[in-house]
Amino acid sequence: MAIQFVLGPAGSGKTEYVIKKLIEESMAHGDLNYLYVVPEQFSMEAQRDIVTMHPRHGTMNIDAIGFNRLAYRVFDELSVNPGRVLEDFGKSMLIKKILMESQDELLVYGSYINKMGFIDEMKSMMSELFQYAVDRDSIDAVMDKLDKDSLVYRKMHDIRLIYKRFEEYNRDGSYIVAEQLIELLAECVDRSDMLAHSHLYLDGFTGFTPVQMDLIRKLMTRVESMIFVFTIDASQIGFTKPKEYELFRLTKETVQALVRMAGDEQVDILDNVVMCQDRRPYRFEKSKELAGLEANLFRYPHGRVTGDDGDIHVVAVDRAADEAEYIAGRIRELVRDKGYRYKDIAVVAGDLQDVARYYRQAMEEYDIPVFIDANISLKGDPCSDTIRAFLGVMTDNFSFDSVFRLLKSGMTGVDQDDIERMENYVLLRNLRGYRSWTKEITDDRNPDYAADMESIRAQIMELFPDKCIDVWKPASPGSKNTVRTYTESLYSFLAQLDVCGKLEAHKKVLYEQERWDEGDAYGRIFDKVVALFEKMEAIIGDEKLTVKEYAGILDAGIADMEIGIVPPTIDRVVVGDMTRSRLNHIKVLFMAGVNEGIIPKPAKKGRILSGADRQSLEDYGIELAPSDKTNAYIEQFYIYTTLTKASDMIYVLCRKIGEDLKSMKPSYLIDRIKNIFPDIRTEEYDVDGQMPETAAGALRYIIRHSDDAEAGETLDAVRKLLSKMGYGRQLRSINFGQNYVNSSKNLSPDTVRLIYGENLVESVSKLERYAECQFKYFLTYGLSLRERETYRIGAANVGNILHSTMEKIFSFVRMFRDNDWVHLDEAELEQKAVEFANESAEDEAGPYFEDSSRAAYMKKLLADVASRTARTLRTFIRCGEMDPENFERRFNTSENADNIDRYIFNLPNGLTMSLKGVIDRIDEFTDDRDAYFKIIDYKSSDKKLDIDKVLGGLQMQLVTYGAIACELEKRRMAQLGRSGGIHVGGLLYYTFDNPACDVTAMGDKIRYTDDGMGFAADDEVFGGVLVDTFEKKILEESRYSGLYNGDNRALKVMDNSSATLKNGQSLEETLITDLMEANRRNIERLAGSIAEGSIEINPVNEGKANACKYCDFKGICAFDSKYSGNSYSRIYRVEAENYNRKAEDIKNIRTDYKKVRGDMEKAVKACDSAKKKYDDAQKKVDDRGDKATQKMRDTLESTGKKLAEERAHLEELRELSEQIAKRAAKFDIEISEE
Repeated sequence: MAIQFVLGPAGSGKTEYVIKKLIEESMAHGDLNYLYVVPEQFSMEAQRDIVTMHPRHGTMNIDAIGFNRLAYRVFDELSVNPGRVLEDFGKSMLIKKILMESQDELLVYGSYINKMGFIDEMKSMMSELFQYAVDRDSIDAVMDKLDKDSLVYRKMHDIRLIYKRFEEYNRDGSYIVAEQLIELLAECVDRSDMLAHSHLYLDGFTGFTPVQMDLIRKLMTRVESMIFVFTIDASQIGFTKPKEYELFRLTKETVQALVRMAGDEQVDILDNVVMCQDRRPYRFEKSKELAGLEANLFRYPHGRVTGDDGDIHVVAVDRAADEAEYIAGRIRELVRDKGYRYKDIAVVAGDLQDVARYYRQAMEEYDIPVFIDANISLKGDPCSDTIRAFLGVMTDNFSFDSVFRLLKSGMTGVDQDDIERMENYVLLRNLRGYRSWTKEITDDRNPDYAADMESIRAQIMELFPDKCIDVWKPASPGSKNTVRTYTESLYSFLAQLDVCGKLEAHKKVLYEQERWDEGDAYGRIFDKVVALFEKMEAIIGDEKLTVKEYAGILDAGIADMEIGIVPPTIDRVVVGDMTRSRLNHIKVLFMAGVNEGIIPKPAKKGRILSGADRQSLEDYGIELAPSDKTNAYIEQFYIYTTLTKASDMIYVLCRKIGEDLKSMKPSYLIDRIKNIFPDIRTEEYDVDGQMPETAAGALRYIIRHSDDAEAGETLDAVRKLLSKMGYGRQLRSINFGQNYVNSSKNLSPDTVRLIYGENLVESVSKLERYAECQFKYFLTYGLSLRERETYRIGAANVGNILHSTMEKIFSFVRMFRDNDWVHLDEAELEQKAVEFANESAEDEAGPYFEDSSRAAYMKKLLADVASRTARTLRTFIRCGEMDPENFERRFNTSENADNIDRYIFNLPNGLTMSLKGVIDRIDEFTDDRDAYFKIIDYKSSDKKLDIDKVLGGLQMQLVTYGAIACELEKRRMAQLGRSGGIHVGGLLYYTFDNPACDVTAMGDKIRYTDDGMGFAADDEVFGGVLVDTFEKKILEESRYSGLYNGDNRALKVMDNSSATLKNGQSLEETLITDLMEANRRNIERLAGSIAEGSIEINPVNEGKANACKYCDFKGICAFDSKYSGNSYSRIYRVEAENYNRKAEDIKNIRTDYKKVRGDMEKAVKACDSAKKKYDDAQKKVDDRGDKATQKMRDTLESTGKKLAEERAHLEELRELSEQIAKRAAKFDIEISEE
């Protein structure tokens, strides 16, 4: 029994020396076993090296194995049954179950159960405890020493509880975790004759866990010999305590521990074999730079190597995709021009999982055989998605999302079109729950459609036979069944869908596409799932769980399952990472992603135990995995071993931009390399500046440089070459895309007639939509595209309910209360409002409001809004002299009942258009001379009238309704034999609301009632109506918005105090008339454009008008103001310019008249004053007669002149006033002559 160390720096030939010695000894001693022990993932590569180097290319007494395979060799020899090994996915399932059962007992981690990644972290914690031989007694001993109120104590309490339950599930020893195999092997070492006649060679390890060290202690005293291979500088070999930052600290500590162990066990220690002690390592014999890198990297102090021989390259690229393309291009160059083979080249990426897709794409494009050395997660494949979706169906009782997730998994065999049609039906009819899915679909109004949907429903429900439903009981979420029963039913479901056969079929497709690794993965998915089921049955098969609990445990197992892929060929490029990949015989190495946060990796966040926690445990004697700080130094060792794998050349690449498009900084490693090699410069790789090397690259080159005038000749040459290679279709597509203008052609007259008909009947809202964007109008009303209908109450439904309620309330008051709003009983009004609101809600969506408590509550809220609205509108009516006369007045300008010729339009191409709509309310007042009216348009959300939008055609509805009402009023007055004028009082919006008021702003106007149970408020006046302070505040919040006639008579009739009107827009009646006329011209303009077939993609975007903001058709029109010739349009201005000019003129008339009247008042006063002074002077002269002094006569003369001047000025002002009056008459506005 003896041990020996083979030591030396990287590249010194340690592995080759050991394998040669192992082969020689095995050939000399055929009766002994020679075991080459390496980390598990390296065993296949080691076997290949042994076979390759062996003179006979085969052997019977040498084996390359890991510790786990060694354990099974011994177990086979001794007939030991270790039980089933609980892999990572099994541990995850068991931990999930323990956490669910123990949630209430956990002090810290009870709320973490469903957080992403927590199960994986707790599984790693359990594995760590097993690896480092930390048992419950050790945890108890430490907990006795910890402060019971400390966080670390509470964490250890939870860990111990989970540890205890974990072990309790294995009382019968039916399974074993992978980490415990080593412990069991250690117990069997003394009984193994195979080991007693074996020599062990341990290579590829950087250190050993405490459990492995215990095994090695046993092996030392049993095997013939043990040879350990470690990487370390010859100068570092010794027994001095290593410093934390030393590169070979881990090696030194491991060697020293093994030497002490051998001494304790009285095992001989043979002399060390030190490789390349006084010479350059063999691997770097031809490269001074690589030898210098090995000798100086992470050494303190380090030396410098001058010159640049081209063996080390530092490259900066923009992004990860460019990095992969650069590497693929260099690999092709190395193989094509320098005679390398693919197997001589390797790529190491610090973030392989994130960027593997880029390497797969780049290597495929460059036709380079590649092996991506990363396990493929089972999460996200069609099989696991189907399982998750099925469990979702059973857990959520056939919810919409779960059912259609299952159907869209691609495994059910239901046709995709049928799935989408059924999806629309379910959204519309709100099918949810197992019972709803079992009901036959019938519809007397559309029996063919119902029969079609019924056939699809029946096909879907065939997936869930009664036997399946009996097991899962989706309608009874609290029911329980055994894990075994659930699992057998789930397997039957997968077998019914033929998931295995479908995966195999897809595997063949991938093989045909030469995507070997993906094909292998698909071929093994179902086996992995079956293994998961078996493991679940073995661990907790007899446990009774709810469906939700079962789904949670199974999901934890699926999330942790991975599929390892074997390299499909020998001559291939390996793309791996620093810790997992075994890179041997590499000549060229590309280290990618050498950026901060990638290499070295940042400290892991969210761990079960923090660094401070681990330090506390270490102080009390529990050794766990190294701390983050120690790991950072250990990673330096991994970087060193990776960078020293290549014998000829290395490329170190960093990125400038991350996947999140944020800038990235190079790793400190690049500065370390440049400090050693001061003459090495960073190569900047600009993908846009590279000549293409592949057909795909050439196509990208054409796209990137299409606007580059200097690249013209090159582009022509590239196009010709691609055309010869058969890429004509792609070139045409590129050319089409580069010259594409995203526009739409006008519809032909025949198409317009086919879509819209010859006699258009349009609502104003449709024309507003056309003014916003012609293409949106075409999609909405021409092609009738719309969002699919869903079972819900939207804004339109709410508006319909409240509009109907108001119509019923006003009709009731007119028919049964003589339209008397003054003496109407308020309690009766509120009662009717609630009654009518409930009726309207029932008519609009009765079943919906009975479907849930939430919907019923919404119905009550609508009734409250209706009640509040009725009270508010009653008060508003009492504030003026107008009475409500028309409610929900429907009109069609072309029908005989209305027949409003001015709003029947003759359009191009022989078409006509009439308008239709509903005016919510018309209030009227008629005296002996004239008639006044106002219209009120109810809105479900706050809306203001913007005159610029009216004149631009974007907000025409209210003004159009005013014009139609004006025409109807003229007809009414004619029928009454009245010849007076028709005057618009107001065009107003009222917003449905139930506003609240802030009592804190009311001061002393409110107080507690005498009983202290409520509030009382002072009485105040609102528009001549007596109300309390609360009511006045609510009424003020609910006032009308819009525009109204500024004429005093019109204001008095509508609302003498203007209390019901917000600070809106008071207009001259002539401007209101002009607004209506401009609006009519806009209607005719827009209708003419529709008739001409114009459907431009021209969304308005100006100010607050943005047609694209809430548009449902963005994905159809593909509008983009940066490309494709698209641009936003502005609001139509022609009508606004004319209107604003007149409005400005009228404003100037009013201003000028006001100024003149003021000046005239002053002039009259001045005349009166001058007259008085003249009269006084005249009297004095008259009284003195001949005795009047010259001064008196001079005063008389001057006052006379002043009086004449003032009278002349007054006359000028009167003439100016007459001129202003004439100007006003031209605009048909009245100004006072007083």
